[in-house]
Amino acid sequence: MEDLGEASTREQCLTAVRCCPLCGESAERSQAAFSVRQLSWDVDVTTCCNCGLLYKSEFPTQELLASIYGPSYVHFKDSSSCCQSRQEPSDRTRRLGPPHGRHLDYGCGAGAAVWDAQSAGWESYGCDPFLPSIPSSHPLNGRLFRLDARDPGLAATLGFFDCITLWAVVEHLPHLRQTFEGLHHLLKPGASLVFSSPNGASLIARRAGRRWNMANLVEHIVFMTPRSVGWLAEHLGFEVKRVRYGGVPYPMGTCPPGVDGQGFCQTQDEPPPVPLANREPHSPARMSAAVRQLVGIAGAYFGKRNGGGHLGQLARGVLDRLRIGDHIEVCLLKCD
Repeated sequence: MEDLGEASTREQCLTAVRCCPLCGESAERSQAAFSVRQLSWDVDVTTCCNCGLLYKSEFPTQELLASIYGPSYVHFKDSSSCCQSRQEPSDRTRRLGPPHGRHLDYGCGAGAAVWDAQSAGWESYGCDPFLPSIPSSHPLNGRLFRLDARDPGLAATLGFFDCITLWAVVEHLPHLRQTFEGLHHLLKPGASLVFSSPNGASLIARRAGRRWNMANLVEHIVFMTPRSVGWLAEHLGFEVKRVRYGGVPYPMGTCPPGVDGQGFCQTQDEPPPVPLANREPHSPARMSAAVRQLVGIAGAYFGKRNGGGHLGQLARGVLDRLRIGDHIEVCLLKCD
């Protein structure tokens, strides 16, 4: 990962957002929700008055994004750990329904979701704007592409799809509307677009604010809400089929009091590209034994393993019914 150096200025790392990334409403009409520590600076997190999207008032520059999403980024880790035979598909792949054609995973990283969907019976492909070069020995060689949804020739390269997924991707997208428009074009009529996102209207977002883990990550810049999902569907030609609530409930998923600035989601042996204060908010040394035990229980119940047994399924059902998790999973259908 490229080192931006200790002398990096705010202008080199962050750029002001002038309008809502989803609906285009002026940022001057947004309402401040809370602030987070990003690198060495405080950044406001605001709610769009028009569509309800929660977004940061400053986004990482292209230079910083290129540094964050380098080959060592955690989601680009070696495929040998994620492209392995499964006895059965993951819960999220099963929620797509019976395999019925071509599938695209956007923001695919090393291709774990592509491998999972293909193993379940989909004709699956993946693309990612920051995808590193793929070796010929990669299990998914020929199925992963370094492409951006905003590329005008995307359909000519990839074709059209019966299902497109974005798993833990939407919160990373600076050009949110343009990305959704590009993916909408790739869908066949009646096809589904399924994505997950931290829920900017969740209890944890409203009560924890700057201590919400999802908002502290520098590369997490937009947070969908049920209201913004409705705006997206109405204005881009989708029908909302399902909104599922998941993630972790309040107060789980928060930084300890007085600690913020998680920094980048990266491999453990990779140094940060810029100096960060309080780099280890979740270090065991910072937690009491009771808190560590509670976090361990929460991890087992609320989804560290994308499946997780009967207790995990029961817990996720409760989260969905009570709508108290900090994530939403959305299924949209392209209107005919």
